[in-house]
Amino acid sequence: MAVFCLAAACSIDARMVTVNDSQQVTPTTVCQGMPVQRDLITDFSDAFVAPDHDGKPGVGFAQGPVPGGGVSYLFAAPGLASPRLSLEPRGDDRALRIDANPGVPIGDDNYYLGFGLGFGGDTQICVDASGYQGVSFTLDGSTGTCQLMFQVEISQDYRIGSNTQIASCTLGEACYPPYSRPLVVDGPMTHAIPFSALANGNPVGMVDMTAITSVGWKLFAPLNGPPCQASLLLDDVAFFR
Repeated sequence: MAVFCLAAACSIDARMVTVNDSQQVTPTTVCQGMPVQRDLITDFSDAFVAPDHDGKPGVGFAQGPVPGGGVSYLFAAPGLASPRLSLEPRGDDRALRIDANPGVPIGDDNYYLGFGLGFGGDTQICVDASGYQGVSFTLDGSTGTCQLMFQVEISQDYRIGSNTQIASCTLGEACYPPYSRPLVVDGPMTHAIPFSALANGNPVGMVDMTAITSVGWKLFAPLNGPPCQASLLLDDVAFFR
């Protein structure tokens, strides 16, 4: 599959990784990212309603860490509803409203849903944030009975699909990015999460800071008990040194 890079080179990552303690996989083509040019990913002040690359409703932002801004994306396990995104005024500013009512999971492997912020407008790109320690953002609201994690998608863990020019993972549903421990949301709070605190991606476990395709937030719906109903406000998403 062809991989498109803007102002960047593509190379082969020859590292071997192990899947399920036995199967060895070599991540193939990796899009080497465009260097981050500003810390701020988005504060949603220039955000607008826009579909993602799969045509799902979401938001875009005109300015970002690299030229071209970016666009949101949504995901959910089979049988669950994706979150709904909207822009909410906050005085002279705006924040991103996330409402999730996913329903009841249909199995032990189908209880995730979430959203992310990708880079590039009409064309997806990956970024090189190797000069930074991690990502910060502010969160308010409630996760209900869901658990919330932060994640950083990298090209090697990004599942290849029809609209994923910068993806290189061939493992289907077994492709997933490094993620954080559960986040506590109890009133307005700023989170600063180092890349080194994210782990358990597949097939590459840790964040490759030179090939970041998006930053995202993943909810896990409970398998038992009251269904999850989450409502969150996200703002001031940025890389930090």
